Amino acid sequence: MANIILILNGNRLVINIIKKRKKSYNLRWLINSSLVTILIVSIFLFSKIFVDTPIQKLELVGVFQRVNPIQVEEIFSQALGKGFFSIEIRSLEKDLEKLNWVDNVEIARRWPNKISVRIYEQVPSAIWNNDSLLNSRGEIFLSRKNYNFPELPNLFGPNGSELKIAKKYFELKDFLEKANLDLEFISIDERSSWIISFNGGPKIRLGRKDIDSRTIRLFDLVIPNFKNDLSRISYIDMRYESGFSVGWESTQVNHLAKF
Repeated sequence: MANIILILNGNRLVINIIKKRKKSYNLRWLINSSLVTILIVSIFLFSKIFVDTPIQKLELVGVFQRVNPIQVEEIFSQALGKGFFSIEIRSLEKDLEKLNWVDNVEIARRWPNKISVRIYEQVPSAIWNNDSLLNSRGEIFLSRKNYNFPELPNLFGPNGSELKIAKKYFELKDFLEKANLDLEFISIDERSSWIISFNGGPKIRLGRKDIDSRTIRLFDLVIPNFKNDLSRISYIDMRYESGFSVGWESTQVNHLAKF
């Protein structure tokens, strides 16, 4: 529908047609939007009042040896009585992950009033600079104080180099298992020179370069030929371009071999 307006402008007749806005469409949109909003709010309120039941049960999944169970229970007690939907799961996970020996935490809701908690414990893989423990990712996770792990190898190096040295240790594990050897320590000094040592065996001087290729030569060529004499060897020097030298414990006479 439109209005027609006649305007006499001098000798001319001007006809303006002004269309009315269709307010009915806007009104329907407003009503529909209001209904949707009311529906959402109603569902939310219904969930809070009738569905968000208090947490009454806590299920602990997994076995751990060193995590303090009393500290775990104290954190669990904070969750009891909180709403099934309103409880802040991530906040609870963070509180648990702050505990010593906790590596990772997974929490899931179990309808209607229970949460399930799985705790993954840190696994020590090596000792760092005689005072810290490294996990299987080469990360420092705890002071060594009050803990004794004589079976773990020692890794030594400048601060911040623990990931680099741990990576080399993890790479060596296959070589060590095949050769039936136990690692005593790996060290890297300020000049980035590498030394490894076997329990009851010699120190291996790998130097600063070609560490991977020298390691392969050590386990493929040197160790098999000296396997029965390792306890009498003081050191094996792999820093030669095409050979190695051996220092013996008893006579201290060096033996130089070339490939």
